[in-house]
Amino acid sequence: MLHGDKAKRLPGKNRQKRVAALVAILCLPAVTPAAGAKATYATFNLGGRFGTGAYAINDSGTVTGDYGYTSEQAHGFLRTPDGTITTFDPPDSTSTLPMGINSAGSIVGLYYGGSSGSGFIRSPDGTFTAFGVPDALTYPRSINLKGEVTGFYEGSDGVQAFVRSAKGKITKIIPTGSTETSTFSINS
Repeated sequence: MLHGDKAKRLPGKNRQKRVAALVAILCLPAVTPAAGAKATYATFNLGGRFGTGAYAINDSGTVTGDYGYTSEQAHGFLRTPDGTITTFDPPDSTSTLPMGINSAGSIVGLYYGGSSGSGFIRSPDGTFTAFGVPDALTYPRSINLKGEVTGFYEGSDGVQAFVRSAKGKITKIIPTGSTETSTFSINS
């Protein structure tokens, strides 16, 4: 298990030199809204030459994504509904690409370190677990409340889907006759 977290609250000022797109997050109530209820939006910008990308939001309105300064150097972030932003990178990573978050706040994604990449799970306490399909580049996309992860990998058998159990067992998903499979979301 990997440990570490570069947690900090980013300043709200000193953004004049940053070039990035604003990120808009659609926050909808968890229950069916009354007629005429309006959605709310939050915009934020972490800066960086390549901007800020929000890729997943959970039921409480916590968002995860990345921001970057070069195409090879992206960093992960977590934004809570009150606007607190925590940035993070797995230890020894050069680029972090969070893709999914569950209601408990566990995040999954891909990170690169040196010349290789690996999937990761970032637990709500900030610890990291690296994992991957052996001999393949692994792209985790979603995690449910049980801790099961789904996504896809690129290996000698092409691009194929996988499910990782909460205990770490990876099962490849290769339907008979298929040439490529990908999974992007998993429910409880």
